[in-house]
Amino acid sequence: MKKMLLIWILLYSFIELFSQDIQYKLYGKYLCNDSICTIDLYSLQKDQFKIYSTNDDLILLPDTGCYMLLTSYTDPRDTIRVNISNFGLNSDTIIIMSIVEYLSPSKNQGGWLCCEKKCEGYLVDYYNNGEKRIEGLFKKGRPVGEIRYYRINGSLMAIDYYNKKGHLIKSDFWNSASE
Repeated sequence: MKKMLLIWILLYSFIELFSQDIQYKLYGKYLCNDSICTIDLYSLQKDQFKIYSTNDDLILLPDTGCYMLLTSYTDPRDTIRVNISNFGLNSDTIIIMSIVEYLSPSKNQGGWLCCEKKCEGYLVDYYNNGEKRIEGLFKKGRPVGEIRYYRINGSLMAIDYYNKKGHLIKSDFWNSASE
């Protein structure tokens, strides 16, 4: 009888110990082909404490609360808050940027990619909250005319003006106080 009671106590303690884990896993929605993938490199930050994803794409969190999500798959201006209130596995899905600027180290020049191909035509990309992030006309990976950049709240942040060869002519910026 004592052995059975000891086994139940150990089993209960084991279950109680592991059921209190707070785990977080991040997924990304790639709008280019409407697929969902696991995000492997990201971190969550709460106060001055930053936790990085592990090899199995999970983060073990010390407690519940509001965390700031940091990943290279979203625009740095796209502040994403993650509210963790449950024990066990928590997860979110973010929208992965479709339009990104790149620099080719071998040619010492850059351009723009959309869905891993050179941008072509009139394109628009969005923040995770649905607001526009960037829009403009591209030809062979180069911007042509106006490229508009927006803040995460949807207000216009800047307009870059490019010539037909994709060279920047001028930039206009708006600070948030003058909106």
